Amino acid sequence: MKIALINPPLEMKMKPSQIYYPTGLLYVASALQKQRDYEVCVVDAPVEGYENFFQHVNWDWYRGLSHNQIIARLINFNPDVIGISTTFSVNAPSVYKLSDILKKYFEVPIIYGGPHASVKPNDCLEHCDCVVVGEGEKTTITYIEDLIYDNLKSSIIISEPIQDLDSLAFPARDLIPMKKYFESAKDSLIHGVRGMERWASMITSRGCPYNCCFCSIHLTMGRQWRARSSDNVMAEISHLIQKYGITDITFEDDNLSFDPRRLVEICWNIIAHGYKLNLYVPNGLRADTLDKELLGLMFTAGFKELWIAPESGSQRVVNEVIGKSLDLSEVERVVTEGTEMGLNISCFFVIGFPDETLEEMRETIEFGKKLKKLGMHRHSIGFATPYWGTELYWKCFKEDLLVEGFSDESVSPSSPSIKSPNWTIDQLKQVRKEMVF
Repeated sequence: MKIALINPPLEMKMKPSQIYYPTGLLYVASALQKQRDYEVCVVDAPVEGYENFFQHVNWDWYRGLSHNQIIARLINFNPDVIGISTTFSVNAPSVYKLSDILKKYFEVPIIYGGPHASVKPNDCLEHCDCVVVGEGEKTTITYIEDLIYDNLKSSIIISEPIQDLDSLAFPARDLIPMKKYFESAKDSLIHGVRGMERWASMITSRGCPYNCCFCSIHLTMGRQWRARSSDNVMAEISHLIQKYGITDITFEDDNLSFDPRRLVEICWNIIAHGYKLNLYVPNGLRADTLDKELLGLMFTAGFKELWIAPESGSQRVVNEVIGKSLDLSEVERVVTEGTEMGLNISCFFVIGFPDETLEEMRETIEFGKKLKKLGMHRHSIGFATPYWGTELYWKCFKEDLLVEGFSDESVSPSSPSIKSPNWTIDQLKQVRKEMVF
């Protein structure tokens, strides 16, 4: 059986600043490759057509292979099943359009998977034959086996969290043009960093037990934190270095340091092997999981920048509005200790929660200035974003706090999506302008 997996082209209102490895799709590809008589092809549209980058007359940005190029690839492969990754909700209309076109050329089942499919499966089902909710390595195989034996039971398959992550094969990077990822890094920022050379992304754990009101990871990976062993992580790092000559790695975990002892082991293994790597954690770490010893090991192992997420400079907002339960003094400590040992410590901030006041936003400004004096490397400021299905979304929906013209497909941290009786949109934008520290 031939299975084609597609990482769709990027087509969205905002200008895409970089490309991302389709790591989830590649995990599914490697799981399929382990099955007898399965031939797998990956069409990695954004990077294969990286040079095809333009803006439509309707102001949508497009990057990647054209629909005709994707169709030509599939005709040559002649698939029995097509799987499409739905990573970003803002890219969902483009994915729907692609699969509707593919249906005219190929009379084969189309499967959706990925974060958007997991949170809005019913919407997706209007454009495909099956939606995999959650982790797709095992459930995709189950669907294909049912297809073979003509025993289909449901068009929406809800997967259970995979407990033994060490049992998964490494992502099938041999099916994508790795050299083009290296080339793309030369003229674009990779998570805000310029100058990465032979880079790759890794995921060493899944799930999050915390309760931040704006986070959607619970809807895709669950609340239970599950991790690969330090030996398994090290085996993949060695594989990346030996096969691809990797020099830079971004760990895409949502909670890389949730178990500090495991991260200590990973750092010691990297140091013991003598690998000279540039390591990054773009999704952020909790400051209260990072003691001085671990920070020192991370520096020695090659971590160049650590992002931590105070979110707000108001302790009330952090605890009662966001639900993060993080002592902000831990953020000050990590910035101080990390900077002293040579680490670049950067911070995420979010403003514009409906229950937040203007005075509390200005507390964030003052806190940011304080962290800057302590050595904070850089910072990111976004507006509170009500991603569909999150606690923040449902609060705003029920209390009529979504801005006029709100759309799930166009929501972005770069522009306000929420209104509040505590402030106006103009006041919120003004506070954002003042956040220069």
